[in-house]
Amino acid sequence: MFGDDNDSDDDDYDHKGFEMKGEYHSERNAIFEDNQVTQEEIDALTYTKLKEHLLEEFATELEDGVITEEELTAHKEVEKTEHEAMHAEKEAIFEDNQVTQDEIDSLTNTKLKDHLTEKYTSELEDGVITEDELKSGHKKHKGKGHKKGRGVHDHDDDDE
Repeated sequence: MFGDDNDSDDDDYDHKGFEMKGEYHSERNAIFEDNQVTQEEIDALTYTKLKEHLLEEFATELEDGVITEEELTAHKEVEKTEHEAMHAEKEAIFEDNQVTQDEIDSLTNTKLKDHLTEKYTSELEDGVITEDELKSGHKKHKGKGHKKGRGVHDHDDDDE
């Protein structure tokens, strides 16, 4: 079914809580349930971000008022190919454990190029992101999001 690619989901909803994420996913799953989507179904969506995303992403396919199963499948294949190409580019520039500004500038995937440029702005001032800078940048961003199973932690200063 279209829309099962969780790699890109985080960009498709507001980060205001699980309720909004749940609403996004339930509306998305419902609209794609019969493997075709009509303009009327999109217009009836209550989740604005999903509606905007679908209208933008399927503008050409919606010219006749319906996105067919074949169009959904073709669209999904294009997304998969683009995703694989992005990962190949990413692996290639990270191969030597450092990334130069020239390598970033040569990327064909603008989303990846923009992400690296924004994420490592200060590290790129000298034109190179070193292995240590890559690792520290990864650690800086690693703890974001929902924490499961945090539980109660013992603290040494609680002994009194």
